Amino acid sequence: MKRFITLNIVSMGLFCFTQKESLAQNSVSIIGGINQSNIVANGINADIFDFDPIHRLHAGVIFERNLNTSLSVRSGMMYMEKGFQWQESTLVDILGVKIPLGARAIAELKSLEIPLSLKYSFDSQGPVSAFINAGMHLNYAHSGSIETRASSLFDFSLTRTDLQLQSSAYNRWGADGTIGGGVEIRDGNRGFYTVQLAYQHALNDFTNENTTIIDAGIRNHALSLSVGYGIRF
Repeated sequence: MKRFITLNIVSMGLFCFTQKESLAQNSVSIIGGINQSNIVANGINADIFDFDPIHRLHAGVIFERNLNTSLSVRSGMMYMEKGFQWQESTLVDILGVKIPLGARAIAELKSLEIPLSLKYSFDSQGPVSAFINAGMHLNYAHSGSIETRASSLFDFSLTRTDLQLQSSAYNRWGADGTIGGGVEIRDGNRGFYTVQLAYQHALNDFTNENTTIIDAGIRNHALSLSVGYGIRF
């Protein structure tokens, strides 16, 4: 965890240095979108369960500083919802009619994240330009829960249990490696729309001890689609 904090300090120092020394443009963008997330699990019981992804939302503010005409550094603040689900189902024959009957558990984690990345923009003479970016997200797990649901002809909730994230069983602080790409569409002299597809994968385990689902650490990964609008200044 100390190396994550050190890297954060160094990266933010670089960001502040470029703010002072570089003469290139700044920009600020508001973005939001949807992400599909799941987990990678290692442990004695990991092979027993078949985990499925869930779809949740994210939103945030991104600050950007150009280092030159192609390269820029990005940071900001993001709100992310991630998690996974596990379900089992069977068919029950009632009066000759096959009726599905099953149960599902949905684990959801809400976190605040600081993105730190480098962005490379491809030269374009038109209103649309492409870019790629890579870096990391430093994150803090704000809250989490596990919801159990029963399903048959209708889907309904059974229980909802909050995760005790303050306990030693969880690592609330973590880091994800990220890579992505997208396009920017100019809107006048200063404004621009942005569309981005990104993938992120946890670099550290979220759990420290045995949990009710698996007996070892889990690492979240997510594929996200974001849209936003920004202003250069």
